[in-house]
Amino acid sequence: MRSTHPWQTSRAGGLAKVSIGPRAMALVADLKHRLGMPYRKIVDLLRSYLGIRVTHGALVQACRRLSAKGEQTYQAMICLVKRSHFVHTDDTGWRIDCQPAYLWVFATDWLTVYVVARSRGSDVVLDTLGADYRGLLVSDGLPALDTLHKQHGFHRAQCLGHLVRRASEMEAEQSRNAVSFPRAVKGLLKEAIALSHRHDELAPSTMSQYARRIERRTDVLLARNITHPDNLRLKNHLAAHRDQLFPCLYDPLAPPTNNRAEQELRGAVVTRKIGGCNRTDQHARSHAIIASVAQTAHRNGHTLTDFVREWMQIRPPPPRPPHATTPSGLFIPPPASAQVLPLH
Repeated sequence: MRSTHPWQTSRAGGLAKVSIGPRAMALVADLKHRLGMPYRKIVDLLRSYLGIRVTHGALVQACRRLSAKGEQTYQAMICLVKRSHFVHTDDTGWRIDCQPAYLWVFATDWLTVYVVARSRGSDVVLDTLGADYRGLLVSDGLPALDTLHKQHGFHRAQCLGHLVRRASEMEAEQSRNAVSFPRAVKGLLKEAIALSHRHDELAPSTMSQYARRIERRTDVLLARNITHPDNLRLKNHLAAHRDQLFPCLYDPLAPPTNNRAEQELRGAVVTRKIGGCNRTDQHARSHAIIASVAQTAHRNGHTLTDFVREWMQIRPPPPRPPHATTPSGLFIPPPASAQVLPLH
C-alpha cells in the first residue's frame, strides 16, 4: 500500500518519480495557450527563475495530457454557452500543419469558448450551439451564417459597429456625389447604438417610441433609388438583414455590437503570430480546451491553477457499485459526470 497526498499528481517511482506539479503546469499552459509564449521561451523561463529543468517536448506532451483531463470542463462550458441568452461569435485565421483553418470564439458576458476547425461555415456554429439554439447570436455579416436564420430559425443580430466602420470607409473613399448614403447610414446606426445604452434611464414606452422612429428612418433610407455600385451593395446588405439590425433597441440584454468576440480573439491573434498555431488536429483541440478554460478563469478573477489542481490530483477509486462486474470479476467504474465550473 502507498499513501498519496491530495495534491499529488503521480505515483511513479524510481527514475520516473520526478513530475511537474499542478501550479507549474498551470503556469506553462497559461503562458502558452492564453498569452502566446512559445514553448522554448517557457523552458528558458522555468530554468532561469524557478530552477525547473525540462525540455520543450515534455511540455508539449504534458499539455496534451492536461487537455485530456480538462475535456469534461470544456464540455460543461459548451453546455453553459448553449443555455445563454445571447452569444457573441467571430473567427480568425488559423493554421493546422501549415494548412488553412479557423479559430472560432463563442463568448458570453462571463464565458469564453474557443473552437479550432478547418471550416468557416455555419456547420461550426451548429456543431457548437446545436440546431435548437434559441438565444440571440450576435455576429458580423459573414455570409456563411445566413443559412442559420433561413434554414434553422436562429435569432441573429448584426453587429452595428461593423456596419458603421464599413459606411465610414465608404464615405472616406467615394466621390462627393456618392457620400450622402453611407453618411446617412453611419449617422443612423450611431444613434441606434447610443439609444441601446439608455434602457435603464428611459421608460419602456419612451424607448419603444424612439425605436420606432429609427425603424421608420431606416425604411425611408432603404427606399432610396441607389445607383452607385458600392452604395447599392450596402443597401442590399441592410435590406437582406433588416430584421437583424435593431434587436438591441427592444431587449436590454442584447448588445448592439460584436465587440466582446473581437476582444476575446486578440490573444488568439498574438498566439498565431508568435507560436505558429498547431501541427496536428489533436494539438489544435488541446489549444481550444486549455485556452477556453484559461481565458474564462482570467475573466472571472481566477487562475488556471484552480482547475489544473483539480484535474491532476490523484483520487481513490470510487466505491464498487452493485451488479457492475464482468464475467472475470473486474471492476467497472461508474461513468464520470461533467465537472461544473467553479465560478459564479
